[in-house]
Amino acid sequence: MFINNRQMKILARLSEERQSVQLQQLAVELGVSIRTIQNDLNRIDYYLRLHQLAPLKRNPRGYVGLEDVDGETKAFLESLYELEAKDLVLTPEERIQVIYLLLFQKGSYQRITTLAERLGVSKGTLLNDLNQLRQQLQAWPVKIASARDGVKLTGDEYALREYALNRYMEEADESSIYHVSDYYRASIWVSYRLSEVRSFEETQVIYELMRQTEKNLGRKFTANSFLATITWLELAIERIRHDNILGIEREKLEGIFESVEFKAACKLLWGLSATLRMRFPMEEIGHFAVRLMACNDASRNYPVYVENFAELQVEICKLIHQIGCDLQTDFSEISSLYNDLVYLIRPLVYRVKNGIKIKNSLLPQIRSHYPLLFNAVRRNIKGIENLIGAPLSEDEVGYITIHFASIIEPRRQVQSKRPNVLLVCDSGIGTSNLLKARITSMYEVNVVDIVTYDQLEKALADHAVDYILSTAQISHDRVPVLKVSPLISEQDKALLNLHFQPKYPRQLDIGQLMGILERNCVIRDKARLIKELSEVYPLFAEEKYQKEDVKMLKDVIDRKMIELDFLAHDWEEAVRRAGLLLKQGDCVEDQYIESMVRVVKSMGAYIVIGKGIALPHSRSTEGAKKIGISFLRLAQPVCFGHPENDPVDLLFGLSSVDNKSHMHALRDLTKVLSDEDKVKKLREMGSSEEVLDFLAREGDGK
Repeated sequence: MFINNRQMKILARLSEERQSVQLQQLAVELGVSIRTIQNDLNRIDYYLRLHQLAPLKRNPRGYVGLEDVDGETKAFLESLYELEAKDLVLTPEERIQVIYLLLFQKGSYQRITTLAERLGVSKGTLLNDLNQLRQQLQAWPVKIASARDGVKLTGDEYALREYALNRYMEEADESSIYHVSDYYRASIWVSYRLSEVRSFEETQVIYELMRQTEKNLGRKFTANSFLATITWLELAIERIRHDNILGIEREKLEGIFESVEFKAACKLLWGLSATLRMRFPMEEIGHFAVRLMACNDASRNYPVYVENFAELQVEICKLIHQIGCDLQTDFSEISSLYNDLVYLIRPLVYRVKNGIKIKNSLLPQIRSHYPLLFNAVRRNIKGIENLIGAPLSEDEVGYITIHFASIIEPRRQVQSKRPNVLLVCDSGIGTSNLLKARITSMYEVNVVDIVTYDQLEKALADHAVDYILSTAQISHDRVPVLKVSPLISEQDKALLNLHFQPKYPRQLDIGQLMGILERNCVIRDKARLIKELSEVYPLFAEEKYQKEDVKMLKDVIDRKMIELDFLAHDWEEAVRRAGLLLKQGDCVEDQYIESMVRVVKSMGAYIVIGKGIALPHSRSTEGAKKIGISFLRLAQPVCFGHPENDPVDLLFGLSSVDNKSHMHALRDLTKVLSDEDKVKKLREMGSSEEVLDFLAREGDGK
C-alpha cells in the first residue's frame, strides 16, 4: 500500500506539531480543498494501522493530530527518509525530473533498461517519459542525445545546471532551510529519491559551511536565496566530480578576485574539498562567488564592503520620482524606500548580468493587488535596464513593486486593545514591510517586530507575543503560529478571521498627514510633532519621518574639488583627474584613484549615467577617507564606450566611507542632473566659485 508525496508531507507536518492542526490550515498550506485533505487523512490512517501505529486523533471542530506513543511514529518516519522511500509512489512529473537528475549527475550515456529498472517502470513508460522531457527542454540549449549505449544530456553547461535548479525551486519548500535534518529530506537529491548521491553527513557539512559563509559575509540571506544557492552548490558538486567544469571569462574572474564574496567562496569550497575529497577549480569558485553576490538579504544589516553602485542609485532616485509622478504620490521624503531599493538592486545586477533567474512566487498576487503600481514600475524601469544592459524579468519587477506597495498600502487608525503579533519572514525587506502593511491594515493587531527565523527566540524573549505570523512553515511549542502569504490571500483571510478582529476605520496615513500640515502650516519641530502625534495615533513607519543627521550635496563639495576645462586625452586620464580632485579635498588616498580606474575596466561604462555625464567611484574599502563629490568639466569630451551617452564632458567623482552616508548628497545631485537646464548651466559657467555656489544652492536638501 502506498501513500503519495502530499500525504507524506501531511504526516511529517503532524509529527512536528505538539498540538492539533486545523484541516483548513493544511488545505491552505498544500493548496488543495478540505475534501482532499479529508481523503488524504483517511489514507494516512489506513497506512498507520497497516504498520501497527496509532491512528490520527480527530475532533469535530476540524482539527487533527498525531498520537505518537513512545516516539514510534517519529522513528518510523525517520526510517522512511533514510531509505529510498520506495513505497512512496512518484508522479509522472517527478519521474521525469528524476530521469533528468540521473542523466545530469552521471554525465555519460545511460541505458534505457537501467533507467527503467531504477524507476520501477516499463521500458515503454520510460521512453514516453523521455519524450516528455525532450518537449520540456525545447526552450533550453539542452538536448537528450541518443546512441546505441543509451541516452545522455548534452548542451550548455550553465543551462544544464540552471534547468535542474529552476525545476526544483518551482516546488521547493523554503521552510526546509531552518534545520539541517529538514534540509536533508527536502534537498534536491533526497527529495527525488536519489539519497545515494549525498549522505546526511556530507549534507550537514555543506549546510553548516553555508551558514558560516553568511556569518563571514555579515549577511542574512533570504530563505529563497539560501535554498537556491545551496542547491546550485549541490548540483555543481556532481558535475565537477565527473569533470564537467563551467568556464568563466578571464576578465570577469579577475574582476571579482578581490571581492569579499570570492574569498568567502574560496573558504567554503576549500572546506568542502577535504570532506568530499575533490578539488574545486578556480572557475567554479568564481561562479559560486557570483551566486553569493546575487543573494537577496532578509534583513537591513548591510555590510560595509559592498559596492556603492552610485550610478544605479542615481537611477533609483529617478525611478522613485517618476513613479511618484505617475501615481500622484510623493515618495521623496521616505528615505527607507530609497535605501531598501539600493540594496535590493545590488544582487539584482549580478543576477541579470549572469543569467541567474529568480522565481517570484508572489508575482500573480502582486499583479492582481497592485496592477497600476506594477505597470508604473515596469514602465519606468528602463533607466536601470539600460545601466545593467539587459531587460528585467517580471519576477524582478515584482520584487521592486513590493517595496513601493509597502509604502502606499493603507494604514488604519486603531484605538482598541490588540493582540501582539510577531512577524517571521526570511523573504527580504520589501516582503517583510508589505506583510506588516497588509496585516495592520486588515486586522486589529499590534506588530511588535519583524524578524528572520534565526532571530525568533530572541524576539520572543524581548516582546510579549500572542501570535507568530510566518511566511514559511514553522512551529513553536509556546506561541501559536499562523502561516500566511505576504499579500494575505483569501485563504489566509479565512484563517486569520478565526483569530483576529478585522478592522474597518478610516485610514490615517502619516505621509498624507504631514504633507497637508507642511503645505498649510509652519512646523517649528518636525520630529517633536511626529512624536507627539504618535502618542495619540498609531502612525505607520514613524521612524521613516524622523530627522536624520545627513550630509547634503552642499556639505560634501568645496572649491578645491572643482576644476573647469581640463584637457584629458582619454577616459582614464579624466577619471584619474576627478579622483585627484577628491584627494585634494582630503577625501581619498591614492589607491582609491587607481581603484576608480579598475572599476571602469572591469565593469564597463556603467558610470556614464546621462548624456555626457559620468560618475566615477569605487568601494569605500579601497582608500576612501570621507564623503566627497568632485566636479570636473573637460575642455574636450572623451569616450567611455557607452552606446548612448558618449562622449562625456562632465565628471562627478564620488567617495564614501560606507553604503549609506552619501545617499542624500547623491539624491541632491540627481535632482540637478535630471534637469536639462541645470546641466546646461554647469556647462556654461565661467568659474569654480560660480559652480560651487550653484551646486550648494541646488543641493541643500530642500
